[in-house]
Amino acid sequence: MISIVTGRINAGKSSRLLRHYETRRQGDGFVSEKTMKKGRPSTYHMRRLSTAERRCLITHADDMGPSFETHEVIGPYHLSAPAMQWVEETFEALLEKDVEPLYFDEVGLLEVNRKGFYPLIRRAIESNRDLVLVVREDLLDAFEVTFGVRTYTLLRE
Repeated sequence: MISIVTGRINAGKSSRLLRHYETRRQGDGFVSEKTMKKGRPSTYHMRRLSTAERRCLITHADDMGPSFETHEVIGPYHLSAPAMQWVEETFEALLEKDVEPLYFDEVGLLEVNRKGFYPLIRRAIESNRDLVLVVREDLLDAFEVTFGVRTYTLLRE
């Protein structure tokens, strides 16, 4: 079963996903934590739910250090190659261990354009495991088309 936490940008989707996990304390996965600077997002860290380990996944170009290893650039934001690898390897291990539910924040514009974590999300959906995903409401239609998902439950507060 796929459950989706949805809403507009800055509507508290990540907080809702985190509360869902903390209430149940089952499964594992990732929540995205945003840091603001000068009124704009500066960084996004991916935090593993079961261990609280975190890695910086996305950094604004103005806030990047010289040792930042870029995987992909989206506007002024750079995705970290080592953080992407960590998320992918960890999530793959969770799939191999049959962990349920699997949480992922968020399936975004990159993924609906078959980039970013697209292969990982595709594999998770095809595994038929219970999933809890964050998808912005303006991307729900694209999510359905890209991943062929027609049936899911919207999580509401």
